[in-house]
Amino acid sequence: MDPDAEDHYAALGVRDDAPAEQIEDAWKFGVLAFHPDRFRAGEQRERAERITKRLNSAWQTLGDPVARARYDRTRRNGKSDAPPKVVATRSIPCPTCSTVGRIPDNGGRQTEVRCSACGERFAVIIGAHLLDRPRLSGPMWRLRFTAPLRSDDGRIREQVFRKMPQELSLATGETVSVVFAPKGTRPRYLIRHAPGLDMGWRVD
Repeated sequence: MDPDAEDHYAALGVRDDAPAEQIEDAWKFGVLAFHPDRFRAGEQRERAERITKRLNSAWQTLGDPVARARYDRTRRNGKSDAPPKVVATRSIPCPTCSTVGRIPDNGGRQTEVRCSACGERFAVIIGAHLLDRPRLSGPMWRLRFTAPLRSDDGRIREQVFRKMPQELSLATGETVSVVFAPKGTRPRYLIRHAPGLDMGWRVD
C-alpha cells in the first residue's frame, strides 16, 4: 500500500503548512489534469478516476478550515480525535429526464455531475446556505429574483432566477441546491432541503 495513500497533503503535492489558496490551486490543477473524461483507454481512465477521487477527498478535508485543523491534529497524534465525518447526500433531479438521484453534498460549491439514467452532464450547486430571502429586481417586463448563497468555504454568490413559485417561501439560513440547464448557466430547479425532505421547483 502506498504510504501516502491517506495523506491529503501528499495527494495534492503541497506542504502541510501551505496556505489555503495554494491548496485550492493544487486541487483545481489536479482535477483538470486527471479528469477521467480526458482518458479513453480503460486502464488509464480507471487510474484517473482513482487519482481524482483521492484529490477530491483531500480537498473536502483541507478546503474546510475546521476539518483541516482536525485532520492536522490527527496527523500529529497519529489517531483520530473525532468520529469520521459523514457526508450527506441530497435528492437532485436531472434537468433533462427529471430522474432524481442522490448526490453528495459539496458544501454549496458548483460542480458538474452526470445523470445515471440518461447520461446527461449538468452543473449543480449542492448544499448552499441562503443568506437572505430572494429579492425581486429589474424592469417590469424583465423581473428577476436574486438570492445570495454562501458555500461552506465562505464564498458568496448572487444567484438569479427567472421566477420563484409562491409556495417556495424561503427563509434566511435555509439549505438549498440549484440545478442548471444542460450546457448552460440558466437555473432550472431550485431545491429546498429540510431534515428528511427535499422539495424542488422549476424556476426557468
